[in-house]
Amino acid sequence: MLGRRVVVVLAVSIICFVLVAGTLVFCSWQGEQVLENLKGFSARLEDDGFVVEAKVLSEFKSDSQREWEFFGDFQSYAKQSSVTTVYYDQSIGALFYLAPVSSASDEAEVNTFYYSKLF
Repeated sequence: MLGRRVVVVLAVSIICFVLVAGTLVFCSWQGEQVLENLKGFSARLEDDGFVVEAKVLSEFKSDSQREWEFFGDFQSYAKQSSVTTVYYDQSIGALFYLAPVSSASDEAEVNTFYYSKLF
């Protein structure tokens, strides 16, 4: 009976160890993927003539915010808006730029693409 308990405790311990180790490996891999995504998106923007700079999103005051699901849409709208500088904020995992709401006003809209989203 004692031998059976040892086997059960050992099996549960191994399963817990594998789950914890797997979680740590996944988190490490995800962190690397986020940095690779930022590098890739930044390179694509720079190839299109944009200047890419690090800024914190909270430094900017805007009247509204638009979130883009796809990088291609984000990039195309930046071109259409005649934006020259795109910023990234690593603390929230986002690329963003300011675009005027209309040519007649001073209002600005923050257009954001979250490159760190899992799904």
